[in-house]
Amino acid sequence: MPKEFSYSGHPVALTVKIHDQDVTDDIASMDDIGQGVDYPNLTEFRVGEASFTLRDIHGDFSPNNPSNFFTRNGGRRTGRNSPIEIEAGFIVDGTRHTETVFKGTIIRLVQDVKSLRVTCTDNFGDIRKKAVADFGLPRHFMLTEDLEQAAENGVYPVMDAIMPASHGSVKLATRTGEEIEPVQKLATEGTLDSQNFIIGDKGVRTEGGFITNPQSGYPQIRMKSPYRYRHLLDVITDILNHAGITNSDIAIPARDADPHFSSNGRINYDLIGNIGSGNPVTWNGYVTDFLHDAGKWYFLYNKHRNNPNGFSQVITYDTRTRTYTKLHGFSSATEVWKFTKSGNNLYLLTTTGGNYDANEASSENQIIQLDITSKTETVFVAHTVSLKPQLAHYYHGVASVFMKPDSRRQLIYRENDGLYYACVNAGNSQFGVAKATAAGVTPTALITMNMDNYENHGGIGFDISGSTLLGGMTFLSGGRSQTLVFKKAL
Repeated sequence: MPKEFSYSGHPVALTVKIHDQDVTDDIASMDDIGQGVDYPNLTEFRVGEASFTLRDIHGDFSPNNPSNFFTRNGGRRTGRNSPIEIEAGFIVDGTRHTETVFKGTIIRLVQDVKSLRVTCTDNFGDIRKKAVADFGLPRHFMLTEDLEQAAENGVYPVMDAIMPASHGSVKLATRTGEEIEPVQKLATEGTLDSQNFIIGDKGVRTEGGFITNPQSGYPQIRMKSPYRYRHLLDVITDILNHAGITNSDIAIPARDADPHFSSNGRINYDLIGNIGSGNPVTWNGYVTDFLHDAGKWYFLYNKHRNNPNGFSQVITYDTRTRTYTKLHGFSSATEVWKFTKSGNNLYLLTTTGGNYDANEASSENQIIQLDITSKTETVFVAHTVSLKPQLAHYYHGVASVFMKPDSRRQLIYRENDGLYYACVNAGNSQFGVAKATAAGVTPTALITMNMDNYENHGGIGFDISGSTLLGGMTFLSGGRSQTLVFKKAL
């Protein structure tokens, strides 16, 4: 009941609804509403109960009446399991101020001569009586056949990270709009039906072999995965909502903890298996860069060109709601390696193919501007400009290819100035630091150095301190490897 009006002499307001029908005028007495711990088991909650008495002079609520109130509103004649909601509060200056104090179902009716005693239980009873089913993170993806596993049944493996599937959540479709549920056991003799399936800890098995004649992009499975590394408050709220208890007050006592390392799990766990129902479930890539701004973490998630099921995207994690969201997805050819943020814009160092080294003609390194409000991509620095963005770093003694991509090198947006990035000018064999001020505007070189023909254009780094550009690079001279540092006022 609204606490601000308590103990002020206001008239009490009460509303009772059964099957969403107001029966307040028929209430003879409100006997009891009880919720609390289960003494002597003080760590367990007792199922909440409510009881009241209805006036029933004409037998309208009587279980002996086949056309009673309950049957007319779609319930059982006995009233059992009929939904009930009780609101209570006060009447203040002619206005009712109420809130829901009980919500549940009827479990028993006791008939008297001219009245009916009603006993109810709240939805918390379902949690104690039933196992939680069809609960968890939803996934929808395509299954792929394991052609190397010889077995009498068809085998469709599912990655361990999202297993086991929640009981009651699994549905499989071999064609659009044709979903089937798992069977208890696969037959081993007689007429075998490949549309019969079971799901275990390792994936799906179908009866007698692989599914015959599936539609293109099928079979597809819907399932729910366990929550992992989820905040206790969110798990409790999810369970209550799943049980139909939407009005709750959860308090978790604060605990002091010594400094420690903690984990939110692997980035993208909450989102995998949902990039398209015709795609198999994989991790889709890995994080190449991250930043924090205004209560949100931004993760740059890269597909990598050797992953046929990869998907480059920007993922956000909101620290206030503790939820991961796909902010933006890129085209299938785009790799994303480094980014920075300014206002509503992200600036991303990307490539769509070719060599990662900007000195090579095949390189398609570019910088994209992404408006995170409109989700609009704009090429900020094209791979066709003379001061091409450098993505490669020089790794000595690594296989036969020394120039490899990573996200160590800075990409800096200086407010009211422009975007600073490492560049290579293959036309005059120079490299250095360049600045871009707008899409379509030719970038300008701020620091330039000559290549030494020993890949020193893959060994430059820089930073900005106040109004000074600072940096360093390596070069080979007289058989000796040296480091050159530089600075420049901006």
